[in-house]
Amino acid sequence: MATDPFYTLYTDDGFMASEWLASIQASMQGNVEIVKTDTKSQHVSEILDLLYSYSMFGSNRLIVVSQKKELDEKQQEKLFTYIDQPTQQTTVVWKVEKMDKRKKFYKDLIKKTQFVALETPKLAQMSAWVDRLSTKYGVSIDREAKGLLIDFIGTDVGRMNTEIEKLALYIHPAQKISKDDVFTMVMKLNGDDIFACTDAVMDKNAKKAFEGMHYLFESGVNAFAILSMFTRHVRILMKIQSAAQNRIPRSQLAAYVGVPPFALGKYQQQSKKFPMTKCNQTLKILSQLDTEMKSTGIGQERLLEKAIVTMVGL
Repeated sequence: MATDPFYTLYTDDGFMASEWLASIQASMQGNVEIVKTDTKSQHVSEILDLLYSYSMFGSNRLIVVSQKKELDEKQQEKLFTYIDQPTQQTTVVWKVEKMDKRKKFYKDLIKKTQFVALETPKLAQMSAWVDRLSTKYGVSIDREAKGLLIDFIGTDVGRMNTEIEKLALYIHPAQKISKDDVFTMVMKLNGDDIFACTDAVMDKNAKKAFEGMHYLFESGVNAFAILSMFTRHVRILMKIQSAAQNRIPRSQLAAYVGVPPFALGKYQQQSKKFPMTKCNQTLKILSQLDTEMKSTGIGQERLLEKAIVTMVGL
């Protein structure tokens, strides 16, 4: 597949940009010389000189320019002069993280170049991303494991890539990722943190609960993932109590509750401090939190803090 001489790449997602650039490089014929620069470390006039030059090795060139600041009118004019008459054997990717599409410069970039926008996927699109990344590492993933990964990681494609790569190495030579694999390799650390955070809520220790929540944020867990983990955690506690009422045999308990056997003891211990009425009240608070996080302009971390205060007060 032939490449265009000039692309405008609009994205603030480093992983998605890297994947796309790799696909462009793979589509270029012969040896490819790759040059990366930006408008902060190098003056625009120097970048333009680079674009007009030819490879010292006589090969195709892929030049990636990250726009770190706005160009003045003369710089814009010179850039469009190049776009109208690009250098042969050179493919330019002009990477922009922030773009005001109302401005003439960006309107012309979109019109005169091959425009590519890589936006953070919506949650509903993450299933397809998990399948794509699993295929990349030569593995498949079962439905429950996929659901856990998406609940836990959310829409962070770069982190999803990292976790699936780790899982593929962990299960080798097997080729299918299971729910237990996700629990062991991905959720164990943060799962322990959720236990600590929920324990603090149940013990009415707001300070410790806040510390646990902020640690999760610092570990790279997004707000919706924390909400999802809290909600799932409470539902498991409810299943534990339901199992006791229905006299589910111990040998069938882990399967009934939906957790691996090694995690069952912690949930059982915690359920003693969290009666069914409190579980139901907590789920209502978390449901309200979900609505507020999606519909208000209030910061997600602040909304989580407010919900923890409410839960501690139950």
